[in-house]
Amino acid sequence: MSFYLGSKNKKTIMSKKKITFLGPESRSFFGVQTIGGATILFDNIKQNIDSNYHLININGRSKWFFKKIIFNVYIFLKYLQSSTRQNVFFVAHRQAIIFMFIDIVLNRKSIFRLFGGNFEYWFSNTIYKWILKKSSRRSIIICELPKDVVFFKKMNFKCFLQENFREIKKNNDEKFYYKIKNKPLTIGYLGRICNDKGVQEFIHLSKQNPSYKFILGGPFESKRAELKLIQLINKQENLNYTGIIKNVKLKGFFDKIDLLFFHSNHMGEGKPGIFVESLLHKTPILTNYHITCNNWKPFYDSGNIIKCKGDYKSYNESLKSFKSNQIIFNNKNLTPFSLKICIRQIYKYLEWI
Repeated sequence: MSFYLGSKNKKTIMSKKKITFLGPESRSFFGVQTIGGATILFDNIKQNIDSNYHLININGRSKWFFKKIIFNVYIFLKYLQSSTRQNVFFVAHRQAIIFMFIDIVLNRKSIFRLFGGNFEYWFSNTIYKWILKKSSRRSIIICELPKDVVFFKKMNFKCFLQENFREIKKNNDEKFYYKIKNKPLTIGYLGRICNDKGVQEFIHLSKQNPSYKFILGGPFESKRAELKLIQLINKQENLNYTGIIKNVKLKGFFDKIDLLFFHSNHMGEGKPGIFVESLLHKTPILTNYHITCNNWKPFYDSGNIIKCKGDYKSYNESLKSFKSNQIIFNNKNLTPFSLKICIRQIYKYLEWI
């Protein structure tokens, strides 16, 4: 797939430029299957950009910690030796700051599409701020939250807002009237299984609602945490753990659930990719997380996303009062998440560096 930019009389063919895309594929360098907003995003990029571009997988997840360290060193050395002058990084804050420093040393220009949010917190120390100041002359930042755009613009970056994009298929029906698909009502959890992401709240909710079914999918943070949580899960007859669900099997997961549970106390939360997946699959979301952005307001207003305080009591009350007949999904609200629109956005910014 090739994308063209510019006027009708003068088109720039971006595929002729030597550009490298670096980001985490869902399958790591060591063959470990991972899931998350970042990997799904980069997999979408991989499948839809021009084949002339060079791609580097920077997912070094492994069962052995030392392998991950060695892999990261290898990636940084490989980038040092690279001859490409323009690069597009899909990275979180830790990797971003290292690649920015390398760009300063080698006088390279790059675009950084950052995952997550709250970068004023992550980049608060003096060394990071120095790197950011030097990098602002040669880098463009794309991030997810309006407050992060404000932060980077204060650091003199060209910075732009972007959604977690997906391939949006055309649908003749502008509106979709939600109906419960399963009996009993089924609530799903998908993502990293840890306390920051609300696994304890999810288990407690299953205990309080024995007549409902609960499905848990995703990787555990560690083997120790897995053994401990599996014991709790096995005690609940209405709670099942399905393992890690591959990106290609997401539809099957959403077909099995009526409501997605999402809880986050993570300092680096941006716009969760799982929100976009859930909305695309016409599945409401029960959450404590609020995205302050104009594109997301219609989803909260229409009940596509059900926001509560996030404690045991509020989750239970929200679930008890869940009324599916009042939920309507409007397909027009998904337009900002279009993969084609967001890739064109990135290509446009490449002309500026």
